[in-house]
Amino acid sequence: MLSFAFFMALGSDVLFVVYGAWLEQSYGLSLTAIGLGTILIGLAEVAGEAITAFFPTGSACSEPFLSVWF
Repeated sequence: MLSFAFFMALGSDVLFVVYGAWLEQSYGLSLTAIGLGTILIGLAEVAGEAITAFFPTGSACSEPFLSVWF
């Protein structure tokens, strides 16, 4: 089981290494630019999830996430 987890993590990391190398070679991006782009995408994802959790719309949820739990 431990070897399975190791190889899954290794496969995931190889994907990001190859993707980063491709961005550097094809588009001439520096490591800093790739890192800042990744941070920007991550912050946008967190903001979208927060907006969805705190301001629900539609008929699926009538109350915000926090009012259900607290």
